[in-house]
Amino acid sequence: MTMMTMMSVFFFVLSSITLLFGVLGRLTERPVLGITPRALLDLTRTCLLFSIAAKLLLR
Repeated sequence: MTMMTMMSVFFFVLSSITLLFGVLGRLTERPVLGITPRALLDLTRTCLLFSIAAKLLLR
């Protein structure tokens, strides 16, 4: 696997984890691990953008 493919997979997995925590935080209306759900969902968006960018650079 190339470095960009590994980065793409890493950021996709990280975004999945933060999405899960963000949704759980929204449902419980509490911070998860001391981080607000809004911040977790913003991190999810950023990680997905990095994952897409890494995938596009492979072409």
